[in-house]
Amino acid sequence: MLKNSFPLSIRILIGCLLLLFACVSDDEMAPEIEANSFKLLVFNPTTEIYDTITEAVPIPLVVPTSFVINAKFRDDVLLDRMEVTISPENAVASSPDTLYSIRPWSIGNEELILPVTGTATEIFKEIVVPNSAASGKYTLSMRLFDANDNSAEIQETNFEVINNNPLIILTQPVSDTIEVTTGETLFVEGSIIGNSALDTVNLQLGVGDDFKDTLYVLEDTIFPLDNAFLLDDSIGIGLRFLRCLATDVQGNVGSLQVTVQVNEQ
Repeated sequence: MLKNSFPLSIRILIGCLLLLFACVSDDEMAPEIEANSFKLLVFNPTTEIYDTITEAVPIPLVVPTSFVINAKFRDDVLLDRMEVTISPENAVASSPDTLYSIRPWSIGNEELILPVTGTATEIFKEIVVPNSAASGKYTLSMRLFDANDNSAEIQETNFEVINNNPLIILTQPVSDTIEVTTGETLFVEGSIIGNSALDTVNLQLGVGDDFKDTLYVLEDTIFPLDNAFLLDDSIGIGLRFLRCLATDVQGNVGSLQVTVQVNEQ
């Protein structure tokens, strides 16, 4: 009896594997998203539960913050990934000769790909809103794929961001990556605008724990930037960072960083 059952069990196993392979290879059906399951959630610290962002209850996202993508999926074959895009409804073109600490937030195709496993699952993925995201309305689009690259219908939802951080505007330098030479002077020009009165402004140049910095204490909503750093031996050679930090009286913090490659003269 044992001699016959062992080959039979092997045959059954092989048959199941072949059937599974046939299902996987031939499946052209799109993955399913459970009706009304796709939603954006935001944590409510008062109730300590997640609230749903809807058109009826928009719940603006005030920076710094995050939200959660929540949905339930299923498919006849293994699920593979979820591709997410985020685009501003009213993107304002920025000036090419100006660097801003706050700008429209955008995530394009293939920039945010989230793995999804199993044939039936619930996704609960946190997305952090960057401190640089401009205030305004945004559209989030999500597309689900299975292992055969079949895709479900694109799901879309809207949300709003409110950013009260001070806005840092640089007219020099105007790129987030620059190259300079020892002995030169690095000029920092522009302005800082706060929704509330600014409390402190800090300019730094350096790397690691070794930064040259200039601190200003003030009580005004606008602060002009007109500073300079001499690139002497104390700055050194190699990769350095220029940082501008601005804090208002409400505790909101604006920041802008420029990567500076210092080359030897």
